[in-house]
Amino acid sequence: YDFNNRVYCPACGSHEVTTSTDPNSAIERMDLPIATHHGWDAHTEPEQRHLVTQALQRRGWLDETGRAA
Repeated sequence: YDFNNRVYCPACGSHEVTTSTDPNSAIERMDLPIATHHGWDAHTEPEQRHLVTQALQRRGWLDETGRAA
């Protein structure tokens, strides 16, 4: 997932995936550290996805493979 509401395949990284809606899922909010656009834009899109994945893993929301925990 990214901030543009795209879902990425954890195996290949493609954003051309089909998902089903899970009625038991919930949107969770979390506080994020302040980031500058300059700092964020200095990363490539794969690096940005990796940073988001790492943050979600630290929160326990993804396992080490990047799949929902």
